[in-house]
Amino acid sequence: RSPDSLPANPTLTATLSATGTSPAQPTGTITFKDGPTTVCSAVAVSSDTATCTPTLAAGSHTHTATYNADANFASATSNTLTQGVIPATPTALAVTGQSTTSVSLAWTDSAGTITGYKIYQNGTLADTVTPGSATTDTVSGLSAGSSYTFTISAYNAAGESAQSSGVSATTLPATPGGLAASSVTASGATLTWGSVTGATSYTLYRSGTQAYHGTALTSTDTGAASGTSYSYTVLASDTSGNSAL
Repeated sequence: RSPDSLPANPTLTATLSATGTSPAQPTGTITFKDGPTTVCSAVAVSSDTATCTPTLAAGSHTHTATYNADANFASATSNTLTQGVIPATPTALAVTGQSTTSVSLAWTDSAGTITGYKIYQNGTLADTVTPGSATTDTVSGLSAGSSYTFTISAYNAAGESAQSSGVSATTLPATPGGLAASSVTASGATLTWGSVTGATSYTLYRSGTQAYHGTALTSTDTGAASGTSYSYTVLASDTSGNSAL
């Protein structure tokens, strides 16, 4: 007898219980079936038992074992054993994109009957995805400029698979705030802005043209033309990409 939830390669055991007065011990063979499908054919009986190790897809299975008669004992079929196979772990989990507050993921779905998938963020359940044919998800509600590790498992009525190997992602940084101009001259001005968590550099634009790129929170622009109006914007960058302007 096997547990209620099975792995994909369970060991099924059939034990014979002889009735009557024959002194002989049953020999012959046993055939194992999953529904109408034979999964182990004519397994030899040894010490009243026979075992079968089939490969089963995730989902519900109904097992029977049929004893094939020998010279002393008639054939017989066991009771039906209904059990479930838990899914295999999803594979090829990958990051497909990120924003300041979300990370998009994709994976290869598990075979068999799958109810859905569970996405874990730093070890904590972050999202449940259905149906079982889904292969993408976007985890939202994250902090800008922060690093996360994601894993995934598949589940059905029989249980939940092991979690996959983790993939890491860093959300995009927030847009710098507090951009201000001071010390305006005929050829430009001094610009300052606020720091952004996780940012590794900043880029300042003068009416769409890059005027500065570096790690400082201030820049003096001297490339402007006298008597001309300009609009300044700034963005932050980290290892995952750039913020909005």
